Amino acid sequence: MTTSKIKNIHEVKEFTNDFGTTFYHNLEMENGDKINIGKKKKQLISWELTYEIIGDKKEDGSYQQEFPKAKAVKPEGNFSPKKNDDYIKGIEVGHAVNNAVNLMAAGVELDCEWKSNEEKIYKYAKVIMAISNRLKKE
Repeated sequence: MTTSKIKNIHEVKEFTNDFGTTFYHNLEMENGDKINIGKKKKQLISWELTYEIIGDKKEDGSYQQEFPKAKAVKPEGNFSPKKNDDYIKGIEVGHAVNNAVNLMAAGVELDCEWKSNEEKIYKYAKVIMAISNRLKKE
């Protein structure tokens, strides 16, 4: 695994399939490595990459190609959030509050005697959450 900045971009080839577009770059790195690497974004000079060269080596230790294949190594700390119950509940509550505000803005009135807008949003959101929970159980 090596980390270095891009010194020069020699060539970029675009490849598109069902998984989207991948840009294959022939890059010269500041540490002297020359690599061919596929990335979802076009790379720019001075960007830092962490990679591992996986191209075939010759007996003398050099590589078969001028730009041997390399694979990107995910940087540490690039984790997706764990979707625990609190996280999911927060999203659901946010949607319920948003929908409650939309109902009020549209002039929809529930059969109730709530006074303030804050109380109306709170009560509407609770009704929406109750409906959502009931639908999840079906």
